[in-house]
Amino acid sequence: MPIRSGLARMQARGELSERADVTALATALPAAIRGGMLLSQVRRSSTAYRHAVSTVIDHIESYVLR
Repeated sequence: MPIRSGLARMQARGELSERADVTALATALPAAIRGGMLLSQVRRSSTAYRHAVSTVIDHIESYVLR
């Protein structure tokens, strides 16, 4: 899975905390995208999509080492 590979490379380079579960994060991102898209279609509003995706991205960013 490309997302998991990218997150694992970030972790190996020391850019992502060792506490980050890259498998879980790589599963959550496409799930949020797909779920957000479905909710947005049903509700006829992009709000659900934006909230779902931004929440997961914020969570991933919380593991980024600065």
